[in-house]
Amino acid sequence: MQLTQYEFDDLCLSDRLHLIGAIGVLLSRVQALQHNYSLYGVYDFYVEVVMNHYGSRIVQAVAFRDGNRLNKHLKEIDLSGLI
Repeated sequence: MQLTQYEFDDLCLSDRLHLIGAIGVLLSRVQALQHNYSLYGVYDFYVEVVMNHYGSRIVQAVAFRDGNRLNKHLKEIDLSGLI
């Protein structure tokens, strides 16, 4: 069964992370001053997982299709995992 982006958004953070671990395809990683950002392909949308540097704690897993969140990953995206 494939989830829509909206169904994914309704999941709690731990269920989102479990799903990403099971079927997500890592596309890029970006390091910033306070956070690390990992971009995954999940079904027909992207998920950005945000981890803070202090304590290495995941603080968000946000689903989206395009826009500003995707822009920071464009230089780093590795599409080889999708083929």
